[in-house]
Amino acid sequence: MPKAPKPVLRWWAQRWVDMLESLGPDYAGRLQRARSYARNAHVWRLSVGPGILSAQVLGSYGYYTTGVRVPAIPDAVWERALEPLAERPALLASLLANDLPAEVEDILNEAGGSLFCDDPDILAFSCSCPDWERPCKHALALCYDFASHCDAQPALLLALAGRTVEELLATIRARWSAGDGDTQSASAPALNPPLRATGFYEADRALDDFTVPLDPPQVHAALLLQLGKPPFAGPDEDPLVPLAEFYGAMTEQALRVLSRTGYVRDHQREDDEP
Repeated sequence: MPKAPKPVLRWWAQRWVDMLESLGPDYAGRLQRARSYARNAHVWRLSVGPGILSAQVLGSYGYYTTGVRVPAIPDAVWERALEPLAERPALLASLLANDLPAEVEDILNEAGGSLFCDDPDILAFSCSCPDWERPCKHALALCYDFASHCDAQPALLLALAGRTVEELLATIRARWSAGDGDTQSASAPALNPPLRATGFYEADRALDDFTVPLDPPQVHAALLLQLGKPPFAGPDEDPLVPLAEFYGAMTEQALRVLSRTGYVRDHQREDDEP
């Protein structure tokens, strides 16, 4: 029987798998069994926290309590990374849409950290199984299962590194709010012209030149990113993820409709013309 093809993983999950498989040929048998365990749902109750993965893994004689410790990113590194992340909200919006731009890792590298551990010798494996050698196939199965989960939810990598996306957003929104307050206090409020009954319901001549650009947004779901998690959402609910996908679908559909009517062609910016 031919071997089943390996699943195609996105770059961040594949990098995690590459780290595991750098253990070398001495672990080839264990890695194969671990992949089979992960593929056949032997890993239960995966938990991700700052610097720790844990799960129950079904082995030959029942479930074993398994854990992997990973060096988390120090607080000082996260602090240095906050400013460039705040300047590029599209990166965090991508995370909310379950994508991980490589620029996030670049920013952390420049700050002195990384979302990845490329040396498996730095990891600390634990398992309640009788196998004395570490990493055992159960701990490796936990790592493969984590790779599968973070392929679909890259925010898990940030949680493992010490910060959830929600924590980063809350900190960045607080900085934005503080910056907005400083700007408003430094500038005088604009004076509105006095209201007059004459011509109140007539459009001003400036309205003739008023246009609304209908280009794709530069920052995906920027409004959702700034508003944050709605107060009606439960502790285990995150409506921002499906809403971000819905906003993207609405944008694509609107642009398709407008392109059929000729609006996008007629109002195309000069720098977009062929």
